Amino acid sequence: MNKSHLIYVSLINFIILTIGLTRNNLNNFDKYNMYFLLFLIVSFFVCFNHQICVDIIHIIIILYFSILPLFFKNNYLLFVIIFCLNIILYSWNYYNKCPLGRYGNYFNKMNTLTDDYQKNLNDSIYFLLIILYNKFYFNLLKK
Repeated sequence: MNKSHLIYVSLINFIILTIGLTRNNLNNFDKYNMYFLLFLIVSFFVCFNHQICVDIIHIIIILYFSILPLFFKNNYLLFVIIFCLNIILYSWNYYNKCPLGRYGNYFNKMNTLTDDYQKNLNDSIYFLLIILYNKFYFNLLKK
């Protein structure tokens, strides 16, 4: 996946999050997480050509997407996370690499971890996606 695709995905996420912020009465947890994701997207645009910044955003996204989405209640926020996780899985399975690319020299240990445990990471993302799809679907049924 090249960098122009990442810009398009980030713009789509930015638009969805902005709509979600303006059209919903959010709890504080979801609202602050939407603001944080918008901050990450803007940081990605600003730091697009600086590898160390992209690496830091990369690590934050990994930590952020692994646990916090389980507690989201807003469908816009859940949709953005599901969309991003699907893009990540598509890129890993089709291009055999992460959409953000490999880590730079400062985070070289992360490259070895992802290379060694790629299948386990994919399986855990599939498991997380099943949970998030169910949560998203049941949130739609409540409305």
